[in-house]
Amino acid sequence: SILPKYAIHYKELGDFIRSYYWTSVLPTKELPLNDSNMHILVFDSSSVAVDHSIIPEDQTQDQVIRTYTIYIQGGYKCFSRGVIL
Repeated sequence: SILPKYAIHYKELGDFIRSYYWTSVLPTKELPLNDSNMHILVFDSSSVAVDHSIIPEDQTQDQVIRTYTIYIQGGYKCFSRGVIL
């Protein structure tokens, strides 16, 4: 059982997480490339503000992300790159 004095803080945290991760800017096009590890999202607006990107994987379908690279502004300017251990 959670004490009432802590429950309010858990709710505040849950509300923050939901507002941060469940408020999305949807792309105007999604272009998965056949036989490729690449997936392209296209946004028509030139002023889309993105402060995070979530790359989901479904391990029950053998989807495992090993590395990723995020390019922006149509000129393939590298924005983020990482390795998942």
